[in-house]
Amino acid sequence: MTDPVVITGVAFDAPFGRTLEDLGSLLDGGIRRPKPVDRFPVRDCKVGSAHLHWPAQDIGVLFDGAARTGRAALDSARLAVEGRVGGRVGLALGSISGMDFDAAGDRDADDGVNALGRHCFDRLGLSGPLVHVMSACTSSAAALLWAKSILEHDDADVMLAGGADRIRAVDFAGFNILRAMDPEGARPFHARRRGITMGEGACFLVLERMSHALRRRADILAVFSGGGLSSDGHHATAPRHDGLVAASRRALASAGLAPSDIQYVNCHGTGTQANDSEELKALQSVFGPHLRDVCAGSTKGFTGHWLGSAAAIEAAVLLLVLRRQRAPGMPWLTGADSILAPHTAGAEEAPRAFRHVMSNSLGFGGNNASLILSRYTGNA
Repeated sequence: MTDPVVITGVAFDAPFGRTLEDLGSLLDGGIRRPKPVDRFPVRDCKVGSAHLHWPAQDIGVLFDGAARTGRAALDSARLAVEGRVGGRVGLALGSISGMDFDAAGDRDADDGVNALGRHCFDRLGLSGPLVHVMSACTSSAAALLWAKSILEHDDADVMLAGGADRIRAVDFAGFNILRAMDPEGARPFHARRRGITMGEGACFLVLERMSHALRRRADILAVFSGGGLSSDGHHATAPRHDGLVAASRRALASAGLAPSDIQYVNCHGTGTQANDSEELKALQSVFGPHLRDVCAGSTKGFTGHWLGSAAAIEAAVLLLVLRRQRAPGMPWLTGADSILAPHTAGAEEAPRAFRHVMSNSLGFGGNNASLILSRYTGNA
């Protein structure tokens, strides 16, 4: 790719804060326990805690939080939507919360499941392409790849891409019924893990072609080197490792990289027995003997599982790894408890330099996604 897509901005609306520095503080701060849910009745739920952010059940807080985060991401990239970049600024949003459009009253009601995307698009004054992806927990990964493709085809100069989701009563009850929630908080890759902790928030990244970023002297946070999607059709809720293997290999091929070129993998790592064991199998299949040199882990023990927007915040984790040149630890694990420890490098054993990093996502319905970001060195 002679004119690769790069990332020049990022912002959050989350329990931990709004900036990449705030995310770093969260990952450095040790275990964060979920809090009791008071937004809707949970008396019949076995697990009644989560990482809540927005104070109300009203969908309006999600709509406003998402639009505010999009604006903050554009501001962090030093982009004026009106004027400087003209009308070629688009939006690719990944979210499962669009299913709530009927609860929004007359707010964008005619847009159906695209209501959240349309609200952000109009509120920010954008006029480029608009894409709203709903593919379960890979939604924002797919949105990022849509944005990348739109830029590569010169259908926009800048794309705002990411996700926003809130904890809904129906999702909370559903994961309880599946017995997929850990009352002690998610412990990804722990031998005695018991399930997820739900979380919520918004995260948007700003994407543009490198030539465009260099012309306006933007700070380049990373190169968006590659990505891959797959759908394995295995089961409605249970993951299967070969689907993620296919997505990861497509990501490597699109980036022109070999497995040995990857130094860090941010795993989907939900903390369920099924996900984490299948994901370890996928890592072993993709990386083979090189896996022992790869630092792999999950950050959902810190953030909770943001559902459709999870991949966006985990792409931001990759930005942080490339910036700080160190991987986040997993303080809920000790050596004997970790199912990863015998196979991968821990944060304390990490490579000296992180150049290419990967983030993997899996979703209900057999959706799989893999993203690769690379360090910008000034001559990428």
